[in-house]
Amino acid sequence: MSENTFVRSPSNPFVVGEIVSFKFSGIDYDNIKYVGQLSPYDLDDNNPLLLFETENFIKLRVKLKAIKIKHFGVV
Repeated sequence: MSENTFVRSPSNPFVVGEIVSFKFSGIDYDNIKYVGQLSPYDLDDNNPLLLFETENFIKLRVKLKAIKIKHFGVV
């Protein structure tokens, strides 16, 4: 997993540990923790594979462009 702990890039707006709310495949996910980027860190990759963890500790792997971001921010 690529490490982007304190860096926001043009292709990945999230920082590890951030709480994110988004919609994916018609399902609303609220207060999901961003764990990291699974695809290699590349500034030219504008659709990285991301890893999130739900409150029930379920891992969710999604491409950035597959989600509709509602809210995100460091807690």
